[in-house]
Amino acid sequence: FAEFEKKYYKELENRPELIEELLKKAQEKRLTLLYGAKDETHNQAAVLKDFIENQ
Repeated sequence: FAEFEKKYYKELENRPELIEELLKKAQEKRLTLLYGAKDETHNQAAVLKDFIENQ
C-alpha cells in the first residue's frame, strides 16, 4: 500500500488545478469520497482525504 500511496500522491501533485477545485468546493459543501476497495483504511479515498487535509 505504501507504494500505491506514494504514486497516488505524485499523481495528485501533478494536478494542482483539480486539488484547488476540490478545496474550493470543500469550503462550500461537504465532500463525499467514495471507494470500491474492501479495505476501509487502505484505499484511494483515504489517500485523497489525507492529501487534501495536508494542503
